[in-house]
Amino acid sequence: MQVPCATAPTLVSHDHIARMKPGSASVGVAIAQGRQVETAHATTHQDPAYIVDEVVHDCVANMPGW
Repeated sequence: MQVPCATAPTLVSHDHIARMKPGSASVGVAIAQGRQVETAHATTHQDPAYIVDEVVHDCVANMPGW
């Protein structure tokens, strides 16, 4: 549940990401509310993805609104 002005808790640690299979993806659909995934940071439509520990991260802010 999104709470106005509150930051979402981190639910997935960097260790969790490191144990994922290479080529896996982490999609941060609520990145504007905070970093639920420790390795996540907000990206843009122009540059939407980056890789950490061979895991693709896609964290475009407000993506559900598009």
